[in-house]
Amino acid sequence: MIKKRNTKKPNKTRRISKRSLNITYTPIISDGLDNAFEIKYGESYLLGFHSECDFPKEKSKKTRGEIYSVKAEEKRKGIGTNLCINALKIMKDHDSTTVVMNAVTYEGKELIKSLIRNGYISQPIKTSDTGKMEFIIMVD
Repeated sequence: MIKKRNTKKPNKTRRISKRSLNITYTPIISDGLDNAFEIKYGESYLLGFHSECDFPKEKSKKTRGEIYSVKAEEKRKGIGTNLCINALKIMKDHDSTTVVMNAVTYEGKELIKSLIRNGYISQPIKTSDTGKMEFIIMVD
């Protein structure tokens, strides 16, 4: 009997399960605005606005949120994705139906692709000259 060798490459990165994340949500009130928030997981964080965000050459909309900045200390482990999913849920809780994002790094562009691929956001419904994109929030 011939044994088949395991030809799979070992997975060197460990994904953090969604259940194991101990995420902290903090509303931020600044300059009289109360739509900003921060989500933290260890040293990783996300900054966003749950509603009333603008888009280039358009006025702000009550139903438009924004993910402004994502910083994940460890790459390719699902931390940034989980931060974004939680942010999208916060936006939905505040009646936002769309989210604005602008990825300027390779990692940011890959994060947006992952959110689209996994059905958390739609394909872009608008793209500005500066690269800012608007998506429909599809997370439950």
